[in-house]
Amino acid sequence: MVFMKRSDVRKLDLSDFEIGYLEDFKSGKRTHELLHAMIKGVLKVPVILLTDRPFTAWETVLLKSKLVLAAGGMIKNNEGKYLFIHRRGWWDLPKGKLDKGESFKQAAIREVKEEVGIDAKIVSKLPDTYHVYMENNKLILKHTAWFKMKSEQMKIILQTEEDIVDGKWISPKRFNSIRGRAYPNLHSLMDEVE
Repeated sequence: MVFMKRSDVRKLDLSDFEIGYLEDFKSGKRTHELLHAMIKGVLKVPVILLTDRPFTAWETVLLKSKLVLAAGGMIKNNEGKYLFIHRRGWWDLPKGKLDKGESFKQAAIREVKEEVGIDAKIVSKLPDTYHVYMENNKLILKHTAWFKMKSEQMKIILQTEEDIVDGKWISPKRFNSIRGRAYPNLHSLMDEVE
């Protein structure tokens, strides 16, 4: 489940993207209904909730949610390609939860090292993303801080215990080949580096 501004959705090419619901965000109750349907397996396709007032929508969701802070990176190699990982049926970027006392930057560097075995340096900040999911019957709101990173390393060592089954260096010219199978909240990050 992803919350997006209408203006951001208009920029997406949805022709290759299987969406179960693309609807206006109306209430936290409706969000919970959709999430429970996803958890129970009744709803097996992605949901995009649209809102022109994302902060108001987030506040509504936050009232009944646990906030999880995470950080990750878009890693660029010397050939100008970016590293994507494949987990749970989707293309993703290396990321993970902050440890206690850790900054977003520290967590991004650590998570990249843990998930793909690459030492990377932060180059610049990318836009943050937010998404919601269910865990132990509780609504979780994940705030992920993203960073553009660079590394001279090419060899990927996948952290399989995190359900990572593949990793690929992809040129920005080839981003469209995975867009329909990448989490929608990553599309704005791909646009940022293209």
